[in-house]
Amino acid sequence: MKRSLALALCLLAGCATQTDVRKPLHDELRLTGRIMGFALDAQMDALETRLAVVEADPKLEAKLGKPEEIRKKIERVRADQLALQEELRAIQKRYPLEGDEEH
Repeated sequence: MKRSLALALCLLAGCATQTDVRKPLHDELRLTGRIMGFALDAQMDALETRLAVVEADPKLEAKLGKPEEIRKKIERVRADQLALQEELRAIQKRYPLEGDEEH
Protein backbone atom coordinates (compact mmCIF):
# COMPACT_ATOMS: atom_id res chain seq x y z
CA MET A 1 0.00 0.00 0.00
CA LYS A 2 2.79 2.43 0.93
CA ARG A 3 4.70 1.57 -2.26
CA SER A 4 1.61 2.21 -4.38
CA LEU A 5 1.00 5.53 -2.67
CA ALA A 6 4.61 6.61 -3.11
CA LEU A 7 4.52 5.59 -6.77
CA ALA A 8 1.27 7.50 -7.31
CA LEU A 9 2.71 10.62 -5.67
CA CYS A 10 5.85 10.43 -7.81
CA LEU A 11 3.78 10.03 -10.94
CA LEU A 12 1.58 12.98 -10.03
CA ALA A 13 4.65 15.07 -9.31
CA GLY A 14 6.07 14.09 -12.69
CA CYS A 15 9.32 12.70 -11.31
CA ALA A 16 8.94 9.06 -12.40
CA THR A 17 10.32 7.66 -15.61
CA GLN A 18 8.79 4.79 -17.56
CA THR A 19 11.53 2.57 -16.16
CA ASP A 20 10.63 3.62 -12.61
CA VAL A 21 7.08 2.48 -13.24
CA ARG A 22 7.85 -0.64 -15.25
CA LYS A 23 10.70 -2.02 -13.12
CA PRO A 24 8.35 -3.15 -10.30
CA LEU A 25 6.10 -4.74 -12.93
CA HIS A 26 9.04 -6.68 -14.37
CA ASP A 27 10.13 -7.74 -10.89
CA GLU A 28 6.61 -8.96 -10.12
CA LEU A 29 6.37 -10.78 -13.46
CA ARG A 30 9.73 -12.47 -12.89
CA LEU A 31 8.69 -13.63 -9.41
CA THR A 32 5.25 -14.74 -10.57
CA GLY A 33 6.79 -16.62 -13.50
CA ARG A 34 9.21 -18.47 -11.22
CA ILE A 35 6.45 -19.43 -8.77
CA MET A 36 4.23 -20.54 -11.63
CA GLY A 37 7.08 -22.58 -13.10
CA PHE A 38 7.76 -24.36 -9.82
CA ALA A 39 4.04 -25.12 -9.34
CA LEU A 40 3.59 -26.46 -12.86
CA ASP A 41 6.78 -28.54 -12.64
CA ALA A 42 5.52 -30.05 -9.37
CA GLN A 43 2.15 -30.80 -11.00
CA MET A 44 3.89 -32.50 -13.93
CA ASP A 45 6.07 -34.57 -11.58
CA ALA A 46 3.01 -35.64 -9.60
CA LEU A 47 1.11 -36.65 -12.73
CA GLU A 48 4.08 -38.55 -14.19
CA THR A 49 4.53 -40.36 -10.87
CA ARG A 50 0.82 -41.21 -10.77
CA LEU A 51 1.05 -42.58 -14.33
CA ALA A 52 4.10 -44.70 -13.46
CA VAL A 53 2.39 -46.12 -10.37
CA VAL A 54 -0.79 -46.99 -12.28
CA GLU A 55 1.22 -48.60 -15.08
CA ALA A 56 3.24 -50.59 -12.55
CA ASP A 57 0.14 -51.77 -10.65
CA PRO A 58 -3.09 -51.64 -12.70
CA LYS A 59 -5.11 -52.48 -9.57
CA LEU A 60 -4.59 -48.88 -8.47
CA GLU A 61 -6.48 -47.53 -11.50
CA ALA A 62 -9.70 -47.29 -9.50
CA LYS A 63 -8.00 -45.00 -6.98
CA LEU A 64 -5.61 -43.02 -9.19
CA GLY A 65 -7.32 -42.95 -12.59
CA LYS A 66 -6.85 -44.63 -15.93
CA PRO A 67 -3.52 -44.17 -17.73
CA GLU A 68 -5.26 -42.54 -20.72
CA GLU A 69 -6.91 -39.96 -18.45
CA ILE A 70 -3.61 -39.22 -16.72
CA ARG A 71 -1.83 -38.82 -20.07
CA LYS A 72 -4.53 -36.38 -21.24
CA LYS A 73 -4.10 -34.37 -18.05
CA ILE A 74 -0.30 -34.31 -18.54
CA GLU A 75 -0.77 -32.96 -22.07
CA ARG A 76 -3.29 -30.36 -20.84
CA VAL A 77 -0.92 -29.17 -18.08
CA ARG A 78 1.97 -29.04 -20.58
CA ALA A 79 -0.15 -26.97 -23.00
CA ASP A 80 -1.23 -24.65 -20.17
CA GLN A 81 2.39 -24.27 -19.10
CA LEU A 82 3.47 -23.25 -22.60
CA ALA A 83 0.52 -20.85 -22.96
CA LEU A 84 1.27 -19.19 -19.62
CA GLN A 85 4.95 -18.81 -20.48
CA GLU A 86 4.04 -17.20 -23.80
CA GLU A 87 1.56 -14.88 -22.08
CA LEU A 88 4.24 -13.84 -19.58
CA ARG A 89 6.69 -13.08 -22.41
CA ALA A 90 4.02 -11.07 -24.24
CA ILE A 91 3.35 -8.92 -21.16
CA GLN A 92 7.07 -8.30 -20.64
CA LYS A 93 7.45 -7.39 -24.31
CA ARG A 94 4.46 -5.04 -24.17
CA TYR A 95 6.05 -3.05 -21.34
CA PRO A 96 9.80 -3.01 -22.08
CA LEU A 97 12.33 -1.35 -19.81
CA GLU A 98 14.54 1.37 -21.33
CA GLY A 99 17.26 -0.23 -23.44
CA ASP A 100 15.34 -3.53 -23.38
CA GLU A 101 13.08 -2.85 -26.37
CA GLU A 102 14.55 -5.54 -28.62
CA HIS A 103 13.93 -8.41 -26.13
